Amino acid sequence: MGRWSRSACPRSRAPAAPALLALALATGVAVAAGLAPAPVRADPRAAIDEQTAACLEQALGTAGMLACLAEGALAWERDLERTLSALSRRLPPEERALLETSQRHWQSWREAQFRWLQAAYGLLDGSLYRVLHASDRLELVRARARALADLQRLLEEERTQ
Repeated sequence: MGRWSRSACPRSRAPAAPALLALALATGVAVAAGLAPAPVRADPRAAIDEQTAACLEQALGTAGMLACLAEGALAWERDLERTLSALSRRLPPEERALLETSQRHWQSWREAQFRWLQAAYGLLDGSLYRVLHASDRLELVRARARALADLQRLLEEERTQ
């Protein structure tokens, strides 16, 4: 039997699952935001994780958790766009073209990942998996936004030395 088979997760435990998931997601987001060493200056992106975690703590049911994760994903999308714009303005033309190519390829990869997640989570029964699916989608965008922001910060630090 697979790890997520129906017999491995009896329905009698299902009512507790959303509450446990909310706690796990809120804790996971908060922990993930605090894993990095304390930066010299405050990380404005940590606010996105904090707001998402706070929203998840207050969420009522699956619909509330999905709304929190959708809001968090949108905030990370906006942050990604701001970072791309700022990074692009600072780069010489050749490097800017490479960044644009990289971003187009990442967007294609992201869409393929989204389709894969939709297919995989579509095989699972229960509202809990809709929340996990939304969390995975958020994390894909969050990872790209943070990676580009880290590169932008390194380039800025290098220029100030």
